[in-house]
Amino acid sequence: MKKILLPLLLGLLATSCMKDSTLYVEDFSDFATVYEGKLITDKAYQFTVVENNTGNEDWKIEGERYLIVCDILNRNLEIRLKEIQGVDVEEALPYTEDENEPDDPVEVLDQNISGGYINLALAYYANPDSNTAHVFSFSYEVNETTNHFTFHVLHEGGDENPVNMDEKNLKKQSKLFSIPLWELLERGKAYTLDMCLYELKKVDGNYTIEQNTYALHQGNIIL
Repeated sequence: MKKILLPLLLGLLATSCMKDSTLYVEDFSDFATVYEGKLITDKAYQFTVVENNTGNEDWKIEGERYLIVCDILNRNLEIRLKEIQGVDVEEALPYTEDENEPDDPVEVLDQNISGGYINLALAYYANPDSNTAHVFSFSYEVNETTNHFTFHVLHEGGDENPVNMDEKNLKKQSKLFSIPLWELLERGKAYTLDMCLYELKKVDGNYTIEQNTYALHQGNIIL
């Protein structure tokens, strides 16, 4: 499986102040967006990369979003970039009920809300020997009276899942997504957010696909 960096697990591991009052932080993790050659994190830090240990020299694409792990080297927020993983930014569209909507299952490895985005780490099955494109789409329903949002996660993967194929021919893959919220939610309002998706279930050795809804968030959201 492709390596997923989870900010909730990595977090801030070690912090120390040196005798000369220089700031030094190890293994800081956050989502970040490239702006004018800097990495602007969801916590609003503006990082300058002075050491890059990732092997990725092509990350400075304006507007690209990443999940990063770095060491903060000083109070000027110069960093040693240690790990970087691309994040697909996908717009959520109004949900339209469709009896033929794709129902290939997904697994939520992690989720959080930061920087005005819903961030999702999703796992799914794929046949490594096929050329099937796995397409993810996101949509929403809203109740204006109750401020209740339901986000739908849909995965079209050509039936490459253990219900329709031998599991021996499949491998789990993973991807990171960020869905912007600022055009959907009103600043300062309290919302209830749910997520609806198709999941794989195994009972008595047999796989099925079920649609389930889970609570994402309740209360004010900082956009």
